[in-house]
Amino acid sequence: MLPINLKIGLLQINDYEGLYFLIAVICGFIYFILLSRDEKLNLNNLYTAIFISLISSLVMGRLFSFIFWRTEVFFSKPWIFFIIWKYPGSSITGCIIGGLTAAYLFFKIKKLDFFYNMKFIIPPIVLGQIVGRFGCFLNGDAAGKPTDLPWGIIFNSKSSAYYNIPAGTPLHPTQLYEIAGNLIFLIFLIITGNNNWITNRRVIWFAFNYSILRFIIEFFRNDTEKLSWIPFLTSGQLISLSGFVVAVILLIWSVINNDKLVKNQWTNPMADILEPDKIM
Repeated sequence: MLPINLKIGLLQINDYEGLYFLIAVICGFIYFILLSRDEKLNLNNLYTAIFISLISSLVMGRLFSFIFWRTEVFFSKPWIFFIIWKYPGSSITGCIIGGLTAAYLFFKIKKLDFFYNMKFIIPPIVLGQIVGRFGCFLNGDAAGKPTDLPWGIIFNSKSSAYYNIPAGTPLHPTQLYEIAGNLIFLIFLIITGNNNWITNRRVIWFAFNYSILRFIIEFFRNDTEKLSWIPFLTSGQLISLSGFVVAVILLIWSVINNDKLVKNQWTNPMADILEPDKIM
């Protein structure tokens, strides 16, 4: 579990985390193609939405990593945001918030149904999270607190897992905890694939899953600190609680407006298939 670097010309990917982020994007995109291949969709719109969301997730992920985890450094030297070869780092929470926000705005502007289209995007996102966290595990990033449990992991002494803990100490493999949680959730998405009531709300279940999973894992992580103004919560837990509240609101809205939701998902995709000059 040693950090590595991949450099091809001007392209440099730092550590296993960066390399596996690239692999996660590729795996997620392939999975998306498999999910949508038999559906009557305008893939050009979805490809555009994915591209815009990916860019937004990269920007927000990096911004979150500085604002919530390296605040003083960022505000004293804000230009380090752009020096990715020297100051790498990205927050998965920021990536998710940035990506989902961009997708919502894109579908809103295009007058396409957000819930319907996200049903094809959420499973690939979850797969990407699984692959990405495996990269974190190899890199020692987002590692847990010391533990004497039999599954405690001793990371490489040069990894970021031991930035404030003596090297060689067994730690909670929090990356594997998150992988396990997301794998269970992905299986849930797959086995409920024929249930329209569930699949139409995949983005809501995703918000619930990530919020609850991240809130719990924060108790075991070593790289988070309690908030000064809410001493019993970390920044990750505060964001998770906010995400949970949003998920509850969306679920209530979707139940109350179920007829509208179903109608939009039956009519909107067909309107999306036909180009304006082909509508008779």
